[in-house]
Amino acid sequence: QRHGTYRVTYVQQSGNCGPILETVSTINKQPQTSDLASLGCTGSISYSDDNCEVTFDTTCPAYNFNVLSYDKMTERGKAIWNVDGSSGTATEQVIILFPANGTITCSSVYNMSLHRL
Repeated sequence: QRHGTYRVTYVQQSGNCGPILETVSTINKQPQTSDLASLGCTGSISYSDDNCEVTFDTTCPAYNFNVLSYDKMTERGKAIWNVDGSSGTATEQVIILFPANGTITCSSVYNMSLHRL
């Protein structure tokens, strides 16, 4: 189980969304696909048998995240965590939809690093 406060850094690999600033994020419980609806989101989150690999494909409604503001954001990718959950890496595609008619404003791929503080 991953829990605690993590420093998250992002390095843009491709696309036109621009840089995302380092964030600090708290994980109180591992998200499950069943949690998405209560957040107004759709999609899926799945875990490997050893719980170290997380595959996600989610779309969530309007929110201001870091330097990005949008009507909808899709995140797709895979995270690999160490066994004790203290750190992980991920590759994530971000697609920003704005305005609500579904026009793609930008799409980028980021490498992420997560480290428990």
